[in-house]
Amino acid sequence: MNSKNLQGKSILAVAGDYPYPPNHGMVVDIWNRILILEKIGLKIDLICTVKGNTDSLDKSEIVKHVNHFWIVNRKNRVIDLFSKETIQVKSRVALSRLVINQHYDYLLLEADYVAEILNNKTITYDYAILRSHNNEGVYYKNLGESTPNIFKKFYYFSESFKFNKTEPALLKKVKNVLFVSMDEKKRYDKQLKGINTLFLPPVIKLETKLRQLNNKTVLFIGSLYIDNNREGIQYYIKNVHPYLSQLDGYKFILAGNTKHHKLQWVDDILRTNKDVTFYDTPDDLEPLYARASVFLNPMLHGAGVKLKTVEAIVNGLPVVCFPTGIEGTGLQQGIGNLTARNAEEMRRYFEKLLNGTSTEKQDIVRKGQKFITKNYDAERLLSDFLSNL
Repeated sequence: MNSKNLQGKSILAVAGDYPYPPNHGMVVDIWNRILILEKIGLKIDLICTVKGNTDSLDKSEIVKHVNHFWIVNRKNRVIDLFSKETIQVKSRVALSRLVINQHYDYLLLEADYVAEILNNKTITYDYAILRSHNNEGVYYKNLGESTPNIFKKFYYFSESFKFNKTEPALLKKVKNVLFVSMDEKKRYDKQLKGINTLFLPPVIKLETKLRQLNNKTVLFIGSLYIDNNREGIQYYIKNVHPYLSQLDGYKFILAGNTKHHKLQWVDDILRTNKDVTFYDTPDDLEPLYARASVFLNPMLHGAGVKLKTVEAIVNGLPVVCFPTGIEGTGLQQGIGNLTARNAEEMRRYFEKLLNGTSTEKQDIVRKGQKFITKNYDAERLLSDFLSNL
């Protein structure tokens, strides 16, 4: 790792969401990257974009790790539906007007959503870098296919169309791109010439854990306001959960970020399933991992890397999923996961693991942890990338 020449260099990180507490996929990745940037010696300034009241946000932990910190409010307008830019980008247009008056060695855009920072005339920098969390065009297309709501469909498909038009130009403008998915890096390397790309897996703590795995509890943790996750959980509840409920001692823990909104579909599940326990926006995920023996990733559609799958394996749980659940991770069947092709196969895999011995489950986990430890050293990869710019 070549981090000596990074000591004292400056970076401005611009996040499309508030990174603390790190309680769901992309936010976990952003927060852990901030900690790594600090560890390798960079001086960090941070801009976060948020929607709504900011008074309740926990700022005390963030200021321990960054030099300067700004919060920029998002503003959604109906008229922006007819803009050439996506709503995600237009709602963060205030990034272009924030007065900073500073030069940085690096400008890090955490996702396409914060592209307006490139129009800020009070910031100069030597290198701009984009963290590509998803192929946004594919991501929003999949959301459109997942939701039954006609208005959401229109919004998602509109965003997908616009991202497909604007994303290649953004990548060419930034030139340095950190892909979260190996599959998407390979695809863009073929499509776009002249950009400097790196497969940078999710920034996770490689502190692997082994657990007893001696109960029949299944766990899901994810962003519950996202339609891809809602669709997958509802599919599991309808097609898999009733069969597992016949197993003595079976329980399902449903946990995740709701953005503190009431979700009717979650209430419907809780009302009709007594063996489901719900945790709304938990700050600490460790007690949840400790109570489970198998992790569920039921996603049927999605883009990018599936951080929840990788995090679960690192935290000591074998994962049962559909093929979407391991896309972009590099994981293969039996390496930390059992990947099902349909509901019947998913039921069989769950029954196999829940009725199997602790040793059988731990063997699957160990194989996954070995692969992740070898291929997911994000600190070394990021340090070398920045040093070589």
